Amino acid sequence: MLLVTAVLFLTGFSSKLMSKTDVEGEMTFTVRTTTANGNFSPRHVLAIWIEDANGFVITRIRRADKRKQYLYTWNTKSGGNVTDATTGATLSSHQTHSVAWNCKDSDGNLVPDGEYHVYVEFTEEHAQGPMRKVSFTKGSEPVSLTPADDDNFKDLALQFEPAITITAGFTFSADELAISFTNTSTGASSYEWNFGDSNTSEEESPSHTYADAGTYSVTLKSVSGSNSDTDVQEVTVTSTVGIGGSEGNAPLIYPNPTNGMLIIALDKDAGISRIKIITTNGGLVYSVETEGKSSQQVNMDAYESGTYILQVANQKRAYRQKIIRE
Repeated sequence: MLLVTAVLFLTGFSSKLMSKTDVEGEMTFTVRTTTANGNFSPRHVLAIWIEDANGFVITRIRRADKRKQYLYTWNTKSGGNVTDATTGATLSSHQTHSVAWNCKDSDGNLVPDGEYHVYVEFTEEHAQGPMRKVSFTKGSEPVSLTPADDDNFKDLALQFEPAITITAGFTFSADELAISFTNTSTGASSYEWNFGDSNTSEEESPSHTYADAGTYSVTLKSVSGSNSDTDVQEVTVTSTVGIGGSEGNAPLIYPNPTNGMLIIALDKDAGISRIKIITTNGGLVYSVETEGKSSQQVNMDAYESGTYILQVANQKRAYRQKIIRE
């Protein structure tokens, strides 16, 4: 049995979102044809072209010379238009065909989003030969199809991958060591943050609390399918120690590191003391207000091992310190 494999590659677009909702993209169509046992087999003529709801869009390949008139359907639909198509003589044997389309019509215009049809037609005699149509939707969503075989067209596969412009970006606001990030990216569906201190996040707009003051290189990678864009910014965080007092007047915190109980020495004459323990990812795990107490005990038995930020604030001072749960 004689075989022919036809492969259609639709490539060559920039990653750019077009006007309205129209996008560029990449589509690959593959088909293996088998002989129809015509009078002239294995000699045959073949055409592959694209249509939309309004009819002919563009020819991608036409292999025919004197007998091109027997590609009855292609001639009727295209009017013989082979602009930007691969052309050649009548085929003497079945073979592999690879063609490309840049999602433009025969006038060079980007086609709008919507449903499109890939047609394959061949004939081995002076008569209408086999034909197959595969449809897909061009838009912002990827497409993957594996249509069923028939007598003359087998191993069909169609892939469409839209190309969308992605622009990564973010802003941030700081409350000393605690940073709130606002994602301003466009065109992305997932996000990968690196806060520059070995901590990461996949949230869209995360918050993060640093263990120490300093300048950190924060990276946001915005992703959609196989496309991505990255924004890197320097973020400076500060830590205030002893506001209204001196560092020597800061609360005594012990033991640190701790394997369970943590004791925080307080100034009982400083009014209400607000105590918080925060993870380095910004999660609040402990909060209490005390007044007139000289110390506060915190049982950290249930806490996971790692680094936390202790915040103590009252009328005299605000203080932050890194604590370690062993």
